[in-house]
Amino acid sequence: MASFRDALKSYRSLQLFISGLILFAVAIASYVSYLFLPQPVFLTLTRWLVYIAIPIMLIGYLGLVRLRLKQFLDK
Repeated sequence: MASFRDALKSYRSLQLFISGLILFAVAIASYVSYLFLPQPVFLTLTRWLVYIAIPIMLIGYLGLVRLRLKQFLDK
């Protein structure tokens, strides 16, 4: 049962990390749009997407690292 919980936590952490990467990619696309069409809304959108994406990626990555460390120490 513990391995199922670990797998579920790993899946959730990976899902958070990938969601953060997608948001970061959208932020980059928004910044590229700002370069071609300089509207302040694109710069503001880019800033807020980065503010949201980085913590989500960090939470997911730290969750994955924690699970890998736990698996390593249990061996």
